[in-house]
Amino acid sequence: MGDAAFLRLCTRLRDLDMHIHLNIEGARLNEVAARILDTGVKLVIDHYGWHDFGHRLAAQSYQDMLRLLDRGNAWVKFGCGYVRPDRDLPRAYAQDLLTRFGPERLLWGSNSPFVGHEESASYAMTIAEFHDIVPDADVRRAIGENGYHFYFGD
Repeated sequence: MGDAAFLRLCTRLRDLDMHIHLNIEGARLNEVAARILDTGVKLVIDHYGWHDFGHRLAAQSYQDMLRLLDRGNAWVKFGCGYVRPDRDLPRAYAQDLLTRFGPERLLWGSNSPFVGHEESASYAMTIAEFHDIVPDADVRRAIGENGYHFYFGD
């Protein structure tokens, strides 16, 4: 998409109070997300940003994502931990993001219908994972309310 068309699309989305939901690997995240955020449109970064799991929280793309979140019009959606090779990493991401930003920049989703994982994932499993990753019921409630307000307004 050319620069003029991209800017026109983002401007229209921003003016309609819509957002872009970005599901992209961590290595490309900063470049693409920064360009989107420069237009003023809201951005949701899906699956914690798909960072290099070997470097965990020290991954450059994760550190870049933290700076994107500091800009104020970006959120991180988490869930879908069952697709991660390191099952403890979603908890580490969630705890770090909660410590840095509180629940205000977090969205949660079950990722149902679990495309490609229909046999190994279930809605009940993702709810249990949410409880495991965020054990505090008040924080889970705040994340849920944040999602409600993000998608449906006040």
